[in-house]
Amino acid sequence: MTIEQILNSDTESTVTNFHMASNGLLASGEYKGRRVLISKIDIGYIVTITNPDMQFFSTEATQAVEEIKDELGDGRRLKSNSDKHEENPKKPKDNLIRAPRIKERRILVVEDQDDEHNPLSPMLGEYDVVAASDYDEGMRMARNQYFDLYVLDNRMPGGTGIELCRRIREFDPNTPILFCSRRSNPVDRSEALSAGAQAYFVKPIEVQEVLGTVTKLFSASSQRLYEARQAEYVAIREELAVRFRENRESVAMAAERTQRAVRKLLRLKARKAFLNAGGARGDFARLWPTAYLDAALNWESSKRKRSN
Repeated sequence: MTIEQILNSDTESTVTNFHMASNGLLASGEYKGRRVLISKIDIGYIVTITNPDMQFFSTEATQAVEEIKDELGDGRRLKSNSDKHEENPKKPKDNLIRAPRIKERRILVVEDQDDEHNPLSPMLGEYDVVAASDYDEGMRMARNQYFDLYVLDNRMPGGTGIELCRRIREFDPNTPILFCSRRSNPVDRSEALSAGAQAYFVKPIEVQEVLGTVTKLFSASSQRLYEARQAEYVAIREELAVRFRENRESVAMAAERTQRAVRKLLRLKARKAFLNAGGARGDFARLWPTAYLDAALNWESSKRKRSN
């Protein structure tokens, strides 16, 4: 289904299509400039909507569809039959886990602040721009804070932008990095790209060209967000499955130890009663009915479960 079909169809028919679909990407497309990705996994549905960015997870298809329509449908969500008969259509969304809206994009600009002809910080004014004036400050801020883009000058006190780029890539492999440098040497450009940068501009820079590149880098990051979150959910589910299996095995082992202890206690009590009644130890050893004891334990366990 396309995004427009989801918005224009009644909720029940869309939910039916969701239920019949296999796990994976259900729909991907744009609606009024907003990119929408809908994915189905074993335990529910993941919906990602960009510009502004939002993401949520729902265990129920109905809630996922209605949330999409509320977000994109301009107030024209079509009611399902069950909605029409509800006295209070606003049900609590107990199965909805909404990720917080992503905050304003943060950019770290590391440049020589003495360069009066450097327009980097002013031209990026629509974003949350943080400036560092030398290599050490830039490295410290990059490691201790989070940023959506790094803009580096190859010339800075204390080191070079290429060195800083390599260091950043050691702990932040995917955040985009671009260079704005006075050095137009092709070798510098090649080294910067090899170090992990996505673009290299030579000053004086064309403002619109740089802003266009920044927009493309942010758009690519938003598109990778879906795959990244999906991998995150899979990793969490796998770890939870491991924990559940370990807990189940631990419970089974504890139950087995308990049963052995009970069997031992019953045997001791049975032997004492047998000997007190005049029986011989050898006869008890030969006659002790282990199979009957197991059956008795199982019967007792079943009786307790029924009483609970």
